[in-house]
Amino acid sequence: MRLSARIAAVGALVALAAAFGSHAQSQLWSRSYNGPSGVAAAVGDGYVVTRSLAADASGNILTAGVATGGAGPEFLTTKIDGATGAIAWQKVFNSPAGKGDSAIALAADSGGNAIVAGWSYDASGNPFITVVKYAAADGTVAWQRTLTGGTYDVPLVVATDAAGNAIVGGETNASGTSDLRITKLAAATGAVLWDKSFDGGRDDFMSDLAVDGSGNAVVLGTSVNAAGNDDFTIAKYAASTGALLWKQSWDGGADDKAYGVALDSGGNAFVTGSTHAATDDLVVLKLATADGTIAWMKTWDGGGADAGQAIAVDAAGNAIVTGQSQNAAGNRDFVTLKLGASDGKVLWQRTFDGGGNDYAYDVALDASGNAVVVGSASGAGATDWKVIAYAPADGATVYQAGYAGSAGQADEAYEAVATRDGVVIAGTVNETGLATQVRLAKIATGIAATGSSASNVALASNGGVATASSTNAAYTVAAVNNGDRTGANITSNIWVDDTRDVFPDWVRIDFSGAKTIDHVVVYSVQDNYTSPIEPTDTLTFTSFGLTAFDVQGWNGSAWVTLGSVTGNNLVKRTVTFPAATVSAIRVNVSSALLHYSRIVEIEAWTASSAAGAASSTNFALASNGGTASASSTNAAYTLAALNNGDRRGANLTANVWVDDTRDVFPDWVEIDFPAAHAIDHVVVYSVQDNYLSPVEPTDTMTFTSFGVTAFDVQGWNGSAWVTLGSVAGNNLVKRTVSFPAVSVSRVRVNVKSGLLHYSRIVEVEAWGAS
Repeated sequence: MRLSARIAAVGALVALAAAFGSHAQSQLWSRSYNGPSGVAAAVGDGYVVTRSLAADASGNILTAGVATGGAGPEFLTTKIDGATGAIAWQKVFNSPAGKGDSAIALAADSGGNAIVAGWSYDASGNPFITVVKYAAADGTVAWQRTLTGGTYDVPLVVATDAAGNAIVGGETNASGTSDLRITKLAAATGAVLWDKSFDGGRDDFMSDLAVDGSGNAVVLGTSVNAAGNDDFTIAKYAASTGALLWKQSWDGGADDKAYGVALDSGGNAFVTGSTHAATDDLVVLKLATADGTIAWMKTWDGGGADAGQAIAVDAAGNAIVTGQSQNAAGNRDFVTLKLGASDGKVLWQRTFDGGGNDYAYDVALDASGNAVVVGSASGAGATDWKVIAYAPADGATVYQAGYAGSAGQADEAYEAVATRDGVVIAGTVNETGLATQVRLAKIATGIAATGSSASNVALASNGGVATASSTNAAYTVAAVNNGDRTGANITSNIWVDDTRDVFPDWVRIDFSGAKTIDHVVVYSVQDNYTSPIEPTDTLTFTSFGLTAFDVQGWNGSAWVTLGSVTGNNLVKRTVTFPAATVSAIRVNVSSALLHYSRIVEIEAWTASSAAGAASSTNFALASNGGTASASSTNAAYTLAALNNGDRRGANLTANVWVDDTRDVFPDWVEIDFPAAHAIDHVVVYSVQDNYLSPVEPTDTMTFTSFGVTAFDVQGWNGSAWVTLGSVAGNNLVKRTVSFPAVSVSRVRVNVKSGLLHYSRIVEVEAWGAS
């Protein structure tokens, strides 16, 4: 098939390999799965590097591919629990003709529904486009749509806009040559809203597609010019009608092949691929959102054949590109570059050589800005999948892992997607005696190289040494800093004191020298301790946890209390404080459930002001241009309190907002920015119990009288409100809601319940990279 041949040429997709070397504390889970009844399964069709992995707003994972049992390949769509890796549901689709179906692309809408695009075959064996929407809750088919036109119609990528409409990019030969085809389908029914094609005069091939905050589609392809050479084609189509807003071609002089596109928060397009000079060189272009004007173009020559395969854009507008570079021995290596937003200057570059041919296929940026690159590596006659994460400041390697299936065949990682608390990698593996399987792995965010950003200095592998006031003989104090946060194996991963009903108890961790830290995280035992999950910021306990404790630091001569917690019910409790230089920390437990103190893990993180840490801007602040509005405001209070910079509420009438509808919910407050900004967390401050003498709120301060207990954080993407995060059962004065970076022009806090009749908010902050 022409599409498979075309995409297979993107780095000549052959098998890969490398040793499995991983920082175990960074991997949250890893699992493989087959299709129904154990049939073989693959990401995409198993041959084409696809775009068939997505995360929903809750961090659950959706994948599309093929199940190859029965009469032939069928669509296989699977939803995975983001916290555990367990299958939530799995669905197979077989077209009526029954001649084989290959799911090649997937996107998740804001409601977590999956839109899957692939090709099916008619009775004559001609391929046509099939698009299926699956409901988030149980995988029920919401609608199914077929798209024909020529004797050859295939999709390559699907995306969704804020309203949940699907934009499908692919190819058709309706004109007699291969053309780009872009189709928009209605969210509710799958009805065709518009259907456009691009014919450059000769053959045109789809490479990638992205949707901006206004719902416009930016399409990337490769077109054959009059001289018979390949050129880049970039086109932008209007959200409402599909009208062509602009089209840009780029000709480097010979063959130029386009592979990946990404948009920054302003809608500017970054594209990557290869251009041929003496050899193929990696090339990156930045195009202006308004008219497609090329702002800059950069090539990179590693000495042999080089190509950019995938591209991402960070919150500051810098481009991170990954692909292949040919080394002196003639083998392919990973190459990853970071280029400056304004001029395309190379800020850092990194290569990886596994010993044979190594191909990088995708890159995703985690919540800390690390670039997570996935692909395959070959060496010693084997091919394994490979994952490498590079620090944002200098490209230092902060994580590296591989996976080698036991069958000794080709095992390849194709895609990566960021979630709120990690990055999920998808690929295909082969195990002895088993059918080909899809494999997923999730690694934690916040991984950072020494000197680049925060580091957990309590960790045993970083030199931390743990001791305790006492330890029950069935357990071990080494559990508290071995990197396991779940407590999956009780005896090796949980510490328990040896003095029943006697408090306080303490656990101490000595560092490898004096360290400057600004927060400590204490993990309690989960209620479901036999099958624990990776703790989230909102996971609570009722059975075994620590309910009150102090965090102390040794300053060289005395223990100093850095923070105190009472009334705790969070499995993961973070205690923040002004940066302090200490050589040891101590968690002093004054009360705990069920007779004993139990701790799974203690982390002590270096100050976020360390060298290389990214700065951040509160775009909601009035002094930064934020403008506040609300559903209603009590006349005794003021709307401007919401973003005036006061987090305490020291003067009630000037620094607290209160709604004007007693016992009627929801109420909302909104902050409009002067322009769209990429943000990744919103902080909502409630009124403190001691409102007459309030203090600067900490991450652990709780309320019992006046706070907002349930709310949604929403963002306006240019055409609709999108839910970025939801909070229920809140009792924290300062409540932070984090999410993958998203470009919005305003935020809204939709309050669903609050104490004592009204919604009351002291401050709303919306933070993004500056």
